[in-house]
Amino acid sequence: RMTVSTNFWNLYACSYFKDHTEQELARVGLKLPADGGSPGMSIRTKCYDLFKEAFPDTYKDILSVHDEVTILSATPQTVSQRGQEFQKYYRRM
Repeated sequence: RMTVSTNFWNLYACSYFKDHTEQELARVGLKLPADGGSPGMSIRTKCYDLFKEAFPDTYKDILSVHDEVTILSATPQTVSQRGQEFQKYYRRM
């Protein structure tokens, strides 16, 4: 039996933050940089800490579901591939 440990920081920093940058920067009172640059790691860390404080009981679920939705909607799939992906995630639940 294989145990996979989920790194929630990676889910947040690499996916959730990228998709919700404006909303997450607002947690620390900042706005999206005008030059389109990416906020630094220290700012992302502060945002993550405040995200966990805002959703102490559900932040892991939020990040996991966001990751699954991102994966399932990322690439065009055949009906068969989509069915296989669905079954894979269904079995995990």
